Amino acid sequence: MPRLLEDIARDLAKNKKALKDHEAKAKPLEDTRKELEREFLEAVEAQGDTMRLVALKDGVKVSKEIAVVPQVEDWDAFYAFIRRKSLFHFLERRPSVTACREVWDSHKKIPGVAQFERVSVKVSI
Repeated sequence: MPRLLEDIARDLAKNKKALKDHEAKAKPLEDTRKELEREFLEAVEAQGDTMRLVALKDGVKVSKEIAVVPQVEDWDAFYAFIRRKSLFHFLERRPSVTACREVWDSHKKIPGVAQFERVSVKVSI
């Protein structure tokens, strides 16, 4: 026999509360991790290293990693470049939910975009 919706909802609420409690306990650990990472990077800089790997006896490795990522400083110039060169793959392919909802709320269509109902379960405690 399937469980009652009320029982499932009660278990979902308990689960959400347990997750919230876990997140609250994890926050100080996350704050400490961020502080230790900052301290590690400062120590690497102070020693004059550009790259540094620390390997401990128990197999743990801690290293400074550098990744080059884009940071747009002039969106107008960037968009013009993309249009001019047809380099649309430079953009993430996800429409803005907020912008689309605003157009749909005014009863207009967006060419090439369909409305899709994403179903999820929301638990409020």
